Amino acid sequence: MHNRHIQLTTDTKRSRNKPARVSLLLTWSLLFSAQLLLGLVSTSLGFANDARALSDTQSIFSWFSKDDDKQLDDLLKEEDKPALLVSQAPKHNAAFGMLVYHYFQHDYQQVLQLIAVGQAKHGFSELSKENTDRLNLMQGAAQLQLGMYKLSQAKFATLLSQTTSDYVQANTWFFMAKAGFENKQAYLSERALDAIVQGDLREILSNEQWYELLYLTAYTRMQANRDWQSLLEQIPTENIYTAYLLANQATLLFNKTQYSEANEAFTSAKRALTAYKNRSGFISRVATSVFDSVLWAITPWRWFDDNATAEQSNKERQEAQSIEEQDALFDRINIGLGQSLLQQGDLGNAIAVI
Repeated sequence: MHNRHIQLTTDTKRSRNKPARVSLLLTWSLLFSAQLLLGLVSTSLGFANDARALSDTQSIFSWFSKDDDKQLDDLLKEEDKPALLVSQAPKHNAAFGMLVYHYFQHDYQQVLQLIAVGQAKHGFSELSKENTDRLNLMQGAAQLQLGMYKLSQAKFATLLSQTTSDYVQANTWFFMAKAGFENKQAYLSERALDAIVQGDLREILSNEQWYELLYLTAYTRMQANRDWQSLLEQIPTENIYTAYLLANQATLLFNKTQYSEANEAFTSAKRALTAYKNRSGFISRVATSVFDSVLWAITPWRWFDDNATAEQSNKERQEAQSIEEQDALFDRINIGLGQSLLQQGDLGNAIAVI
């Protein structure tokens, strides 16, 4: 009996402990299930965030706020931009360099065509602000050379309102004066001269540009019977623009039947042109034999340093055109002088001159 009692007592203890063990097992099961569920949820969140990252370029860290995600998204986009932009810059710069080359070849129609193509394809959006302004300056200058005077004048007016470059401003005012002269708006030469002087831009222009601007302004004043001699005094006597101004003065005097004064003016113009031709020939010989490129300093396109070959070819072309221009002016001066002498009855000298 005693043994049975003991057995019963043991069974009783086991029965009492059974609920506790069952409770512990249930707790473990619940914990395991919770862990498994958390793992599944974490995996789901991970895939969901991965998918969102692929589509929206957002962070996979879902505990960031929406504002944080948006800021990071914007930052990532900003970091991506430079790589895309820089990759296009060499193409735009190469296109710009090609324009410069053709401009120096005096192939102005090709310049305008290449600009139109570039603007349609990429808009030259990766050029620097300075080169963009110079491209517009080159476009206006090409239009001017091709006789598109109104288009070029409009281009220069727009450029003057946008550019902050002293170089571009000075050259744009110079070409604006030339376009205005062709458009019968000669007052623009006076405005250009004032803008360059007041803006302290004189040193940016080459000497030849400066003398031509003085000539255009002086000619305008001459036609309006205003003081032009003060501008003539700023041009060297051995410069071709001095010869032009004196020849124009002689023509005005001739048309007023002031033949004696016209004789003197034509003679002075001929003397100035002869001095210019002699000086030009001397400088050309010195440049060829000694310095080789001394004349490059007066080019109005000093910023095209990478186009030395094109610039040299342009120089040779300009020299050839200059000789033709000098000869044509010399002939006109002689004809005017001869006509003036004939009007005074000096037949012998008139025949000798003509």
